[in-house]
Amino acid sequence: MEDVESLRRGEAVFTGTCGGYCHLEGTENGDVPNLFDCQWRHGGSNREVFTTIANGLPDTPMVGFGGKLPEGDDDIWKIVAFLKSRAPNC
Repeated sequence: MEDVESLRRGEAVFTGTCGGYCHLEGTENGDVPNLFDCQWRHGGSNREVFTTIANGLPDTPMVGFGGKLPEGDDDIWKIVAFLKSRAPNC
């Protein structure tokens, strides 16, 4: 069972940083994928999702957030947990 507060924090950071700008839940916007459909373009393990968020993707709009979020890598892990909680059967 996931820590409810961590999931809330992950959702809040995702909404304010990712979902509010590019990854709108339930939509795919050209090069910006829907992150809630279980189709992970760059690997779907927790570590792979973390790495994509932390490092970004060259030659795409996906910037790296490593070291840029208020609670650092902990916020990235909370985003990963939030994303996975929304698609538990992936």
